[in-house]
Amino acid sequence: MYAESYYMPGRIQYYRVKKRRNIWVLPVFLCTFVVLGAVFLLLNYYAAGESVFEIVSEPVGGGNLQEQPIEPQGPTEPLPIIAPEETPVPTQAPTATPEPVSTTGPDLCAVTEKSKTMYLTFDDGPSAEYTDTILDALAKYNIKATFFLVGENVEKRPDVAKRIAEEGHTIGIHCYSHAYDDIYDTVDSYIEDFEKAYQVIYENTGVEVKIFRFPGGSVNAYNKHICKDIITEMTERGFVYFDWNASLEDAVKKTTPEELVKNAKDTAMDRERVILLAHDTIYNTSLCIEDIILQFPDYKMEPLTEEVVPIRFRLK
Repeated sequence: MYAESYYMPGRIQYYRVKKRRNIWVLPVFLCTFVVLGAVFLLLNYYAAGESVFEIVSEPVGGGNLQEQPIEPQGPTEPLPIIAPEETPVPTQAPTATPEPVSTTGPDLCAVTEKSKTMYLTFDDGPSAEYTDTILDALAKYNIKATFFLVGENVEKRPDVAKRIAEEGHTIGIHCYSHAYDDIYDTVDSYIEDFEKAYQVIYENTGVEVKIFRFPGGSVNAYNKHICKDIITEMTERGFVYFDWNASLEDAVKKTTPEELVKNAKDTAMDRERVILLAHDTIYNTSLCIEDIILQFPDYKMEPLTEEVVPIRFRLK
């Protein structure tokens, strides 16, 4: 008991001193934590401030790169498109300023830079009743087409044949008589019919025909036994023949103008090159020719020539 009472006052004093010394540990720790947190927040703030700038180049011919502020919200302005430094100069200035294309008038089909081509072709004419109507529609839209004429009809309606030539359309030979059995009897019978049609067309239009279309196409039930021989003979004579890969089907059966327009669209199948078969001897064809033209706004419409790569049926 004595020893305990002897040492006890000293221990009490020791713990009192130690307690006074440790009372500052917690405040110092808290202050240190606050200071470090503030430093951390300031560093993040400056890092975020630098991120609202980006480097963009000046237009061609400018100086050094520069920093431009970007709005943190809303769409940014697109960079300007830089035009080429040198623009080719045309060798000859245009004589007249082209007029703007109308969206409702006759120039609707005169849109430039069309990637696809359509060749409107008409067989069996000229017709006294319907060819003029078709020519009027083509003139309205400034379109040139191709007419494969029948010699007998040219003799009956030479004025219509002359109009076709005068308005810049291509004239091709279809046949003279359109009598399949007689034409396709032999190679010689075909050549005889062709030469007769050639002469009639030349006498009435002054056109020296270079292209032709077989009645019924290059391969059909009437000529399958001699079609290769005819093709060989005609090619040696320097003539070029064309078939088709789209059709109004206006000579197959009686159809309405609306059905003819649909046939044209369905059979064209959005091909890059289309030779469309039609007949200018059909009443409903003359009624819907404008609708047919207007439903192909993405095609440039051209006439056939001997330089055009032909579309032909496959020979068996």
